[in-house]
Amino acid sequence: MSYLFGHNLSIHSLKIIEILFKYRGMTANQIAHMIHSGHYTLAQEKSVYNYLGKLKKQKLVNSYRLQGSFSRGSMYYLSEKGYELAKHWLNIEQEQKGDGWILSDQLHGEGYADLPYDVYKPPLEQTTHHLLLIEFFKQLKMIEGIDLYHRLNLYASKKYQVDGQMYRYRPDAEIKLADGRIFAIEIDRATETHEQLRKKFKTYRNYLEYLRKTEQPIPTGIIFVVEAKRREHGMKRRWENMMSAFFEEIGDFHKDFYLVMTSMDRVPDTVLFEHYRVEYEKAASVAIRKELENVYDKVSNYAKRNPIRNIFSIAIHKKSGLFDLYSNVVCHEMDTALYSRVYDFYQRFEPEAKKYDEVKDYDLNATYINCIFVEKPFIIQSLDSYEVDELLKKTARSLQRHCCYIQLERIE
Repeated sequence: MSYLFGHNLSIHSLKIIEILFKYRGMTANQIAHMIHSGHYTLAQEKSVYNYLGKLKKQKLVNSYRLQGSFSRGSMYYLSEKGYELAKHWLNIEQEQKGDGWILSDQLHGEGYADLPYDVYKPPLEQTTHHLLLIEFFKQLKMIEGIDLYHRLNLYASKKYQVDGQMYRYRPDAEIKLADGRIFAIEIDRATETHEQLRKKFKTYRNYLEYLRKTEQPIPTGIIFVVEAKRREHGMKRRWENMMSAFFEEIGDFHKDFYLVMTSMDRVPDTVLFEHYRVEYEKAASVAIRKELENVYDKVSNYAKRNPIRNIFSIAIHKKSGLFDLYSNVVCHEMDTALYSRVYDFYQRFEPEAKKYDEVKDYDLNATYINCIFVEKPFIIQSLDSYEVDELLKKTARSLQRHCCYIQLERIE
């Protein structure tokens, strides 16, 4: 039992205060999930309700009655008094700055800022969106055995200036993998129209242009997360709408900044796929060679980076005097990198294929695409009706006509 600001607080109460400080507002179920890493009994969940009741009586926690379809019950958040107590408990100094990164399996973290209460307080007018974001963080909590950081938009948000005008970069959250790659996170409830999505991606492009001009590192991409129920109801249509808006607005940044869509229940698989990307690409090289050597006399794999890493294969039929060229892409189920890598292949590698010594005596027969995956990717029918360049339209058509599929075993 600890005595703070005139209150006797158990270690369980302090843990709840800390979790609410980190995540701004949560349901009791979400708090229980965070405390017990998703493995908790009904009795443990009831215990959380009891502690929340005590904290409300002590005026350290407020509750907001939920309305609508997301959840029954209430969202709990720190009162102004509870927020000040939390800052003392976590040893946050006055006017302290912080980057807000939280290590997923670590309760005590550094890098918190001394923010005003009205900035910290959860958005009560957008509780459904906020609580879906907490569901995303719950999914991250299920991932074990890797270093994975995340932070809320309180810290991910940035103001920047271009040509004398102020802009704001404001994803819903960000995650950072062990190798330092950062992804913006957007919770998508399918409420934005195509034009609104274009406006969102134009904002991203402005931010990427600012980073390029100021010689700052560019994030790896964006992961859009939809509710699990949408997997059976309109997710593919939403992906086409979103992906086309992305390509219409993002410009050449699509080559090294990609968009992924996943459902809430597949968040751990999506994040782990990125964590093990290097291992998947190594496994892909082996699988590609094995597949092609069954058909061709000689197979050579190449990997080039300029600026993105692109993998391709030259496959020779000696008797015919011909060779085929393969673009090899390791990708998610819904992933613009599939299109961008093939686009880059057509733009830079296909025209120079004859420069390689091993094919100087052979003629190019055809080009194909090897799509390497764990979850089979969804390929849209066409980009012809959207405002994208002709090479992207050709890429979409080629994926429909010339794509071969190679499935990899999931890395656990």
